[in-house]
Amino acid sequence: MTRGNNRMQVFCAEDDFRMYLRALLKYKYEFGVLIYHYCLMSNHIHLLVKVSAGEGLKRFMQGVNQTYSHYYKRTYKHFGHLWQGRYKSFLIEKDSYLLDCGRYIERNPVRARLVRNPADWSWSSYREHAFGEGNPIVETHGIYLDLGRTAKERQANYRNYILTERPYEQLIDKQFEVAV
Repeated sequence: MTRGNNRMQVFCAEDDFRMYLRALLKYKYEFGVLIYHYCLMSNHIHLLVKVSAGEGLKRFMQGVNQTYSHYYKRTYKHFGHLWQGRYKSFLIEKDSYLLDCGRYIERNPVRARLVRNPADWSWSSYREHAFGEGNPIVETHGIYLDLGRTAKERQANYRNYILTERPYEQLIDKQFEVAV
């Protein structure tokens, strides 16, 4: 996860989102990173990636975030830090947790109340998994393939998995409403 400095908006226009996606694609190939799930929000980014070893993640994130930072500073005449410190990363040790993390990432715009359905957010990997839209950034992982024998079956099962609300999400939503 990477966040804008002081939670500032780092994507102000559609071209900004597209530029970050181009950087993801470029550095994905350069460093051999597999991107399973992603979501670009206005002030932060979630990525679920697999790196082979060593400095791969560090170099990948450095390339992507520096490329975008240079673009943003040129485009918006911005001075100073764009990103709030170093990216944060968490190791996923169990394959069974992989799909849950992807679900969390792709439902981010729904939780933020930007859209009612993750399919309505253009800047995530959801449409690739749910409808097979052919996103060159996204790699397929084995847990996803286990959702069905055919592409249509996997996509339908994935949509059901993502769209089914969890009880803990309703509790979080109620706490959010009280806090606001």
